[in-house]
Amino acid sequence: MTTIILRGETQVAFAIESIHRLNKEKLWEVIIRPYRKPRTLDQNALIHSWFGLIASETGNDPDDVKEALKAKFLPARLVDIDGESIEVRRSTAKLNTVEMAEFCNRMQAWAASELGIQLPTRDDMREAA
Repeated sequence: MTTIILRGETQVAFAIESIHRLNKEKLWEVIIRPYRKPRTLDQNALIHSWFGLIASETGNDPDDVKEALKAKFLPARLVDIDGESIEVRRSTAKLNTVEMAEFCNRMQAWAASELGIQLPTRDDMREAA
């Protein structure tokens, strides 16, 4: 699998040339969609520290906190399996930076208003390190 991020004429030309070089006897799938940067490692580290802080405060397991907050703040979708519709949530690993920021903002506001916990920001964590 090859992913090409189109930033200018050079990448567009490379993508077109790559398509021309494909084996014409095979079937290929080409998907073109707007690029969304995946969540950052900083965002990932931050939310996992938050899951731990909330778990400590509430007496829960951090993995349970993660699943509960995903259920609370991430939109559900239905997956049909053998005629049964099952509600699922996206993995936080599949969120882009904007979606992850929204998830973090909602989680931070909820923790402050419902639990009285001020979750540290990325800057707070950098200063503590």
